[in-house]
Amino acid sequence: MRCYLKPEADKRRLHRIWKAGLFVDSSEGAHWKGSRKKWGTIDLPASAWVSHSRSPGADDYPAKRYLSNVIECENENAHYTMGVPKPDTELCLAVLTRPVS
Repeated sequence: MRCYLKPEADKRRLHRIWKAGLFVDSSEGAHWKGSRKKWGTIDLPASAWVSHSRSPGADDYPAKRYLSNVIECENENAHYTMGVPKPDTELCLAVLTRPVS
């Protein structure tokens, strides 16, 4: 499914656009694959994250705010903010927090 990844806070203003990509479900968890090669792929292993969703605020830009929710994923090593379509929010949270089998 299509989603957007918020850039890191330390990036220069010109490089602070939300990065479009795909949220891909896998047996180990999920992957975010950027729509541009230079953005690469981020592995999001299942049950390694504390995740929650919220409505987008004024500082968020995940496409059209009224059609999106924001998912915050964090663990002791990383923090990611993603904009996902509202109908897919629960599915994304389930993938990120499901137990590893």
